[in-house]
Amino acid sequence: MAGVSHRVVVSRSGAYAATLFVVYAAYLLFRGQSLRISLELLTSSEWVATVLSLCVGALALVRYYSQREITFLFIGTGFIVNGLLGAGHAGITSAYPISSISLHSLQHIAWSWYASRLFLPVLLWLSWIFWWREQKSGGYYRKGKWKSDSFEHWLILGMILGLMGELMLTSFARWSHDVNFTLAYILRAACHLCAFIGLLFNMQRLFSESLLHRELALKNIILATQQETSQDAILIVDDNDNILSYNRHFVDLLAIPEEMIRNGDDRPVLAYAAGQMANPEEFVAGVKALYGNKTKTSIDEIHLKDGTIIDRYSAPMIGADGEYYGRAWYLRDVTLKKQNERMMRESEEKFRSLIEQSLVGIAMIEEGRFSYINSKFAEIFGFSIDEVLRLEPAHTAVDEDRAIITGIMRTRLAGEEEEGKFTFRGRHKFGTVVNVEGRCARMNFGGKIALMLIIMDITERIRAELEVQTLQARLREQAIRDPLTGLFNRRYLDEVIISEMARAERGGYPLSLVMCDIDHFKAVNDTYGHLAGDEVLRAFSRLIKQYSRGGDIICRYGGEEFLLVLPGMSRERAVERAEQLRLAFAAALMAHDATIMRATASFGVASFPENGHEIDGLITAADKALYTAKQAGRNRVMKSVA
Repeated sequence: MAGVSHRVVVSRSGAYAATLFVVYAAYLLFRGQSLRISLELLTSSEWVATVLSLCVGALALVRYYSQREITFLFIGTGFIVNGLLGAGHAGITSAYPISSISLHSLQHIAWSWYASRLFLPVLLWLSWIFWWREQKSGGYYRKGKWKSDSFEHWLILGMILGLMGELMLTSFARWSHDVNFTLAYILRAACHLCAFIGLLFNMQRLFSESLLHRELALKNIILATQQETSQDAILIVDDNDNILSYNRHFVDLLAIPEEMIRNGDDRPVLAYAAGQMANPEEFVAGVKALYGNKTKTSIDEIHLKDGTIIDRYSAPMIGADGEYYGRAWYLRDVTLKKQNERMMRESEEKFRSLIEQSLVGIAMIEEGRFSYINSKFAEIFGFSIDEVLRLEPAHTAVDEDRAIITGIMRTRLAGEEEEGKFTFRGRHKFGTVVNVEGRCARMNFGGKIALMLIIMDITERIRAELEVQTLQARLREQAIRDPLTGLFNRRYLDEVIISEMARAERGGYPLSLVMCDIDHFKAVNDTYGHLAGDEVLRAFSRLIKQYSRGGDIICRYGGEEFLLVLPGMSRERAVERAEQLRLAFAAALMAHDATIMRATASFGVASFPENGHEIDGLITAADKALYTAKQAGRNRVMKSVA
């Protein structure tokens, strides 16, 4: 920048020197000449100078009224009056031949000529004095503004050409229209032309500046609006501790008095703000350290006495030229934010504590991998938390059940929600199998899809359920079995005989009942004792089982009576079966202690459909046939009459 300004000054100084040289050379060239110039050329140059003078004056007054610069009031007035006087002079000299002009007219010509030449320089010098006084206080020369002002450049050229040239050349003119006089007129017109060019440049610069000022004003409005609507409290301070800008939020946040902030001095504002800080000395030291370091950017947190917490950001204002212009401060009240963050941390800690103490295993799955598990989850499989985190979710199951895990994950990620639980066999670290029950839910965390897996070790529960089922089966067996013989009891008979009868009716096949009774069983008990009688009952039960089919139902009907239900067996076949049993039992030897016993049995046979379609009727028919066998002498088989 300095190099450019220096070149501008050198080039302009060269232009001024060259102009002076040309004017002085013209003066030396035409000083002794006596060449006469036509009156028309002289008058034409006068009119050209007049018109240019009026134009320059008009533009200068326009500049004065747009910018209110007193300098251009003098310049505009001078050029307009000069143009009017020049017009009067040109009118007089062009109306009459010079030889016919009277002495009185010549006096008018002389007055208008001298007035037009003296009035303009006087006003120009006055304008320069006023301009110099204004610019002296504004640092015009100190800031180097004159180096780039196009108007003054052209005005200086015009003064050199016009005033100096006219003074030198007119003083050597022998008559009013010799070459020196005409050349002075031409240079005077050139003076006005240069001033006109300078003003045109100046007006163009003003127009550009006006657009720039309008754009700058719009930017300032936008900046001020952003500053006032910002959530931050903003303070802008220059390098001399002067407040350049602030917003209302800054005043309200620190309760700065209006008169103090309007004073524009940052030092009392700093002292007032320090009085509100929980640690004033540290606050002031930090601010002064930042003012001392013109390149440092700072982000920190400050605390007020009333508990308010403020985030503070400070940055230097450095221009494109690297010059330091001051520092910007941004303050934001984050008290509520900090309170919310503390509450969130406490809530998260409580939640994490609950999860860690939970009796169920909890895991988060993101992008197909475990992202979090609680200690109970790892404990179920016998691994550490780090070991489980390195596993794929499906690898927590045995090979045969891994498809269950992958299928559940796939359906949940696809958004196919399935209610209920699922079970799989988990792989324990030490090779055992863990029965696991789980639930899987799809969740959205900050735009990321994740799965929450909740599992429970149900190995003990399944073992207990199996034990309960075994016990229940045992109890049921005890409920439907005769404890002495192991045969079904009367209760079981009541449950199944109805369904067997219905099945025979639907299938159209026979169903036979054989009622059995051990002969003289009371005498056995009386002779050998009840234990011997029990052995006879067990022996008869074993014999019946030996001669029964898999689908036959054998029940101890009561006391020494037994009932055989024979599905699909006709009455004749049932009689044959009963006869086989009778013969086998009569030939059997039964021992109790050292006693060998024998016994016989009587049998009654009834069949469906010969003896009816009702269960009670069939049982009654078989019982009557048994009674008939006993009446006939026992140890025989009798069938019921159809």
